[in-house]
Parts: sequence; structure tokens; C-alpha cells
Amino acid sequence: MRFEALLVKKEAKQIHLIKQLIIAGGKMNIRDVRELLGLSKKSTDHYIDELIEAFKHFGDRCQITYDGAEVTFAKAHDFSLEEAERSFYLSSSKYQILMYLLEEQEINPVRLTQELKISESSLSRKIKDLNKILNEFGLRIWQGKMIGEESRIRYFYFQLLWYLGQGYEQSSPREVHVIESLQRGLNLDFMSEAKKRILLWLRVTKKTNHSTCSSI
Repeated sequence: MRFEALLVKKEAKQIHLIKQLIIAGGKMNIRDVRELLGLSKKSTDHYIDELIEAFKHFGDRCQITYDGAEVTFAKAHDFSLEEAERSFYLSSSKYQILMYLLEEQEINPVRLTQELKISESSLSRKIKDLNKILNEFGLRIWQGKMIGEESRIRYFYFQLLWYLGQGYEQSSPREVHVIESLQRGLNLDFMSEAKKRILLWLRVTKKTNHSTCSSI
């Protein structure tokens, strides 16, 4: 799956800029940035301003500054590019639509457009884009629902959430009991990563158990 397809063009360009800033040693001339992005000065300034705003929640761990001539990127040793990329994916509208479907089973256009602050026509376009991604898994969104075999829906969400490091936070006592029972039943001692994978699969299975439809 090409996870970058979850991003809009602007977000993809911003991630590309961050990568190039790192390669360039943390500093780039604005002319080089404009050439890299293929944008006018006004649009480039707007992209950079939005990027600076998007990174504010990282605090001192990661900072982007722009003085009109140079763009500078500085980060703490414990800050990774993967963390920056993940923040873009988790805040993207397409990801939010997928998570809404996982939680609610069916899209309520009025409610979802209000939550995402987008128009219904924009929502329709994003769903159309998502269907191109979902086609790889034999799935599609149709009339507000995820259509496809239950096993395929589970596999898709598992892959998505595992890639983004989501969905296997602290286990509940019941979940711990289930995993321990599996270990005893199989006479195995699961490694930490295996336990996370099992936990994520259990949670995805629980959420998709009553939310699927047959293919049409």
C-alpha cells in the first residue's frame, strides 16, 4: 500500500521539503525551496508558514524557522523523521475518514464534514481517492459503508494502523488475559512486538466484527 496516497498534494510536498532540509544539513535558500516545490514565492511562503504552524506542537524537539531568505530545520536527537511524517498522516482528512468508518461503521456526511471542516463535495472527492487505495485490498466505500470481505477489511486496518504505530496502546486486563491464554495454549512466549501485533489484531477484529457488508 502506498500510504503517501493518504496525503493531499500540499502535505506530500511539505514532507518532501523536510526530507530535503535534512539532506541539506538543516538549511536551504528560499530560491532552492521554490525550485524544489515548483511554486511561486507567495505559495512557497504560505506552505512554509503552514509547516511552521504544524510543527509547533513538537515544541523544542523540532523547529522550523524562516527569515524570508533561508529555511532552517533543527531537531533534538530523540526526534525522528518518522515521527514528523506520522503526524501528517494522523491529521490527514483521508485518515480521519477511515478512522470514522472504523469507529462508526457508516459515514454520516453532515456530521463528518463538520468534524473535518470540509464541504460534502470535498468529502466525495476524498472518498473517491480512498477507493483507489482500497481497491488494492478488494475493498471500497459505497453509500457510506466499507464494502468487502471481513477478513480483507481487518487486514487493511491492521496494516494501516501498524504502519502508523497506532492501536496497540496499553492493554486492558482482559486483553492481557487473552494474550496470556494464547501463550499457554500454544506453549509459546511471545516477544514484545508479537504481543503488540496480537493486541492490534484483536482490537481491529472487535471493531470490524459488526461493521462489514458483503461485496456488491
